[in-house]
Amino acid sequence: GQPEKFYSIGDELSVDLTLSPSAPTNDFLTVDIVCGNESVQIYRSPFNLKANEEITINVVAVLGKSLIGNLIGDSCQLEANYFTDKALSQNFAISNKIDIELDLEGNKFNPGKEINVNGLALKRSGALVEGFVEVNIPGLGISTSNNVYSSKFSFNITIPNNAKSGEHIISLRIYEEDNLGKISNEGNTSELIKINQVLNRLEILLSSQSIYPDEEFSFTINAYDQAGDLINEDIALKIYEPGDFIYLDKLISSGNTEIFKPL
Repeated sequence: GQPEKFYSIGDELSVDLTLSPSAPTNDFLTVDIVCGNESVQIYRSPFNLKANEEITINVVAVLGKSLIGNLIGDSCQLEANYFTDKALSQNFAISNKIDIELDLEGNKFNPGKEINVNGLALKRSGALVEGFVEVNIPGLGISTSNNVYSSKFSFNITIPNNAKSGEHIISLRIYEEDNLGKISNEGNTSELIKINQVLNRLEILLSSQSIYPDEEFSFTINAYDQAGDLINEDIALKIYEPGDFIYLDKLISSGNTEIFKPL
């Protein structure tokens, strides 16, 4: 028989192997997985057979780390040996990688916004993932974890109200553990998200609280976002005369010092 084309760590490998010696034979049948220059034995048993006697053996092995260790590769084979005979299987792959499809339902978010993190995780063999997902957004101080059931994950994280605006990397790590608590299969992915800049506070700085007629003075208007950072945008400025008449109406840049001289 032939193995499948792809296996992940923890998958079961099952093949049928037929022995039919032309002469009486008493020896061990061994089956090894060979990946490049590395190999591991997964089966060994003695058989005493008569000439032309035929027997079929089902070789079953769970490809856990306790059995194959760190043996992985894209061009692996089964090598069976009995007495002077040797047989090789077709090539197959053993992988510990998990592929991740991530859906954030957008990539631009306001401070305080709740993000739904959901997606799909699959082992290279196509088997479902039963494990854990870790999410990190270092620039926002967010670090959380959750479970992956039947290859699916879905949970919410909330952007802090004082989140720094700009681009941030959200990274995901999904992994499985074996019965001994060791990581068997693992995958990583990341996406770029943007936190919008939201006006939180305006500040007016005057060079003086009182002036003489016809005396000029300077002023600065600062606009701050949710993280306390200066917003470099235009600000609509109106200066009123007594009686609520508009004396000046213009756009100025946040953070720039302006000189005002009454006419």
